[in-house]
This record gives sequence, structure tokens and C-alpha cells, in this order.
Amino acid sequence: MQQARVENQMGEQLQEANDEVINGLKYLVGSTGWGKQPINAYFNKQHFPDRTFQWYTNEGQTVLRQAKVKLNKQQLLNIPAKRKNYIKTKELEKSMKAQKQLRKK
Repeated sequence: MQQARVENQMGEQLQEANDEVINGLKYLVGSTGWGKQPINAYFNKQHFPDRTFQWYTNEGQTVLRQAKVKLNKQQLLNIPAKRKNYIKTKELEKSMKAQKQLRKK
């Protein structure tokens, strides 16, 4: 009985020592070094935006793809408008003339 208690205590002590060693070896992503707390705790918890995936079947083959994110009104307001960069007709005409001159040479 007493021997079982001693063995149990030794096992607990070994487990605690093992936990201390393992805890010292843990590396937190986003921290400045081993065992140190991260500078930005929020960044440590969420590195990248959450991505939702969905399964769909195309011609009998099931594929996993990234689902389109549905934004609410507030998020839509924060997105800048997409700009279309058109080439002006004058610039197109100039380049056409230059190409014609190169062909003639």
C-alpha cells in the first residue's frame, strides 16, 4: 500500500517535470523568442482571415473550393471602387502610326 503511494508520487513528480520541459519548448508564432509572450496577442490567434470552403461536383468529380465571402453593407462600404484604366484613343492612334512607320522601314 505504502509502496503504491510512493510510486504514485514519483509518477506525479516525473509528469510535472516532463510538463515543465515541454512547456519550455513550446514556441508561440508571432512572439519574439522561445517561451515569450507574443507582442500582438490578436495576431497570434488569427494569422490569416478565415476561409470557408465548399464541396461541389463538376462532371462527376467532387472538388473542394474556396467559397465566395458574402460581405455585409458596412464591409462593402469600406471596399474601394474598382478603377478601369482605359487607354486613351489618342495614345492608341500614336502607337498605330509608330507601328506603321516601323513596318515601312
